[in-house]
Amino acid sequence: MRNNVKRTLFLFISMVLLVMVLIVLEEPPASPIQPEQTTPALPNISYTDVVPATHTTELTLYGELVPKWNVIIKAQVTGEVTEVSPRFEVDSLIDKGESLIQIEDSRYRSELSNAELNLAETRLLLRQAQEKTGLAKKDWQLSGFSRLPSDLALFKPQLDLAEKRVSSAESALNVAKRNLAYTRIVSPFNGVVAKRFVGLGQLVFEGDPVVQLLDYQHLQLSVSLNEAQWANLPEKWQQQTAFLYTPDDRFLGRAKMVYGGYRVDKDTRQYQLLMELNDVSDTTDGHSEIQAVPGLFVRVQVPGKPRRHWLRIPESALTREGLVWLIAADDTLHAYAPEHVQHSGHHVLVPPPEDEGLMVNGAWRIAITPLAFYVAGKQVKPIKRVEG
Repeated sequence: MRNNVKRTLFLFISMVLLVMVLIVLEEPPASPIQPEQTTPALPNISYTDVVPATHTTELTLYGELVPKWNVIIKAQVTGEVTEVSPRFEVDSLIDKGESLIQIEDSRYRSELSNAELNLAETRLLLRQAQEKTGLAKKDWQLSGFSRLPSDLALFKPQLDLAEKRVSSAESALNVAKRNLAYTRIVSPFNGVVAKRFVGLGQLVFEGDPVVQLLDYQHLQLSVSLNEAQWANLPEKWQQQTAFLYTPDDRFLGRAKMVYGGYRVDKDTRQYQLLMELNDVSDTTDGHSEIQAVPGLFVRVQVPGKPRRHWLRIPESALTREGLVWLIAADDTLHAYAPEHVQHSGHHVLVPPPEDEGLMVNGAWRIAITPLAFYVAGKQVKPIKRVEG
C-alpha cells in the first residue's frame, strides 16, 4: 500500500515539473536592451588670433658682472707701515684719494731736503757761470779784437755744464718729492677692498702688493654669442641698451653694448660682446630691485633684428617637437613646423605658414597649449582666449 502511494506522489511531481518546463520554453524571448545612441563631445581647444606684423626679436644671454678696474696696488718705496686707515678692511668701501696706509717717511724727507739743497747750490753755480760769461763778453768787446771770441774765452762750456747740473738737480728733486708722496698710499678710484696684503708695523719693500681694489661703480659684462645669434644682432647695435635681470627674473639695470665681434674664441668658437654699466646708481633709474655688484650672475635681454610679416605667439604654443598647431575655419587641427624660431620674452616669433587658406578672418587661430592627443584633421571645439 505504501509503495503505491510513493509511486503516485513521484509521478505527480514529475508531471508538474514537466509542465513548468514546457511553459518556460513556450514564452517569447525578451528583447535585448539597445544602448542609447549619443554623439561624442568634441574636445575644447583654447586658441588666440594672431596676425602677421613686424616684431623685434630678443636674444637671451647670460654672463657675470665684473669690475672695469680690478687692480693690485703695490708699494713704490721701502719702509715700515706706521698708519692704517680704519676702513682698510676687506669689503670696505674706499673713496677716491682716500689714504689707505702710511709708510715711515723720515728717510724720504731727508732725501727731499738734500735734493732741495743740491738744486739751490747748482742754481747758484749757474748764476755765477752766467755772470762770468757776461763779463767775458764785455771784456772781449773792450779789447778791440776784430775776430770773434771762442767758446772757451766766453766760458760757454762751463755755462752749459752749470745748466745741465741745474736740470739734473731739478729731476732729482722731482724724484724725491714723488718718493715722499709714495709713502702714503691712496685709492686711485672709488672701490671696494677685495684683499689686503699688509698690516700695521709690517715692513714692506718696493714692489710688494699692498691691497687689491675693485671698482664697484663701473661694471662690465662679457657675453658669448654663436654665429646665428651674432647674425641676429641689429646692424647698428653699438650703444644700444640691453636689460639685465637676475636668474629669478628680478630687474637689475641697463647696460650699453660697446664692442665685440672682432674675433672668435678658439675654445668655444663663439663671439664675445662687451657691455658696460657706466654708473650703477644712474643706469638703474631707481627701478632696480637689486644692487648690481661685481660677481653677480645675470640674464641679459639683447635686442635683435626686426622680423617683418612674422607671427608673435605664446611660448607655450610651440611644442617640444617644434610644431605649431592651427585651427582651420572648419574647426579641424593642422600643424606646421616653422623653419626659424626667435624668442622674445615669454613669446616666440615664427614665420607664418605658407597655406593662407588656413586663416580665419585674416588671422591665424593658434592653439595656446597643444596636448599629446592632437591629430591633424581632428575636429575640435575652439574657444577663443584674449592675451592680457
